[in-house]
Amino acid sequence: MSSTKFHVTISDTVYKRIDELNKNEPDPLMLRISVDAGGCSGFIYEYNLVKDYELGDFIARKDNAIVVIDSLSQNLLKMPLLNT
Repeated sequence: MSSTKFHVTISDTVYKRIDELNKNEPDPLMLRISVDAGGCSGFIYEYNLVKDYELGDFIARKDNAIVVIDSLSQNLLKMPLLNT
């Protein structure tokens, strides 16, 4: 079985913002980042708040804030630093 390494740096600002968004949430949400090939216009980056992660997701956690990136997007992600 082989494993693929994936590296991304997520700033503290991102984690703090997720914490702020979750302050009044009974069920904490995770930030899902996905990348889609946008045809001739390049890539489309999508950011959604979700309740669950999926098999194969990259999961980054700091305290109660969680960021998930799906396996296909890991191959397309072109920005190694996520910041707000």
